[in-house]
Amino acid sequence: MTVWIDFVTHDDAVSKIIRLQSGTSMPFTPSHAEARSPDGKTVIGAYGFGGVMERPISYRDAYTPYILPSGKQAVCTVALPVSDEDSAEFYRFARSKIGEPYDWIGIVGEALTELHLHTPDHIYCSAFMTMCVRHINYFKWPLTKPFHKIPPDELFFALSSHVEIEH
Repeated sequence: MTVWIDFVTHDDAVSKIIRLQSGTSMPFTPSHAEARSPDGKTVIGAYGFGGVMERPISYRDAYTPYILPSGKQAVCTVALPVSDEDSAEFYRFARSKIGEPYDWIGIVGEALTELHLHTPDHIYCSAFMTMCVRHINYFKWPLTKPFHKIPPDELFFALSSHVEIEH
């Protein structure tokens, strides 16, 4: 079985700020991470307006896509090979967090300061995906940063040591 995590970026001010703060990743610097459902129809993620929710993948149509020099949209789906049990547990755990508020303090703290800013029981996108991946013990050892201090590009990087990400 597989867990699917989509890394994306859009052509809006917030995505541009996140990319600028993050630096360079390949094939692009993501500004958002979310889990794609096994059937590919929905995504589960933490969103600035609404917190953790599951919504149709078509929600992305409302955003101006960031177009790569190749002409493709900046979307990279990372497939994590896991057992059937771990896949089911990943999605069960992710859905159990639906309704959790967005961590605006954490995302601002991540972008503007090295202070350990975080609002308990609130989460932002890559922290949420990191928490879900950690929940199923995908990483062999504990990460050296708390999940709420991991921006999208750093999760992208960490996963690239476990699976191939084409670039």
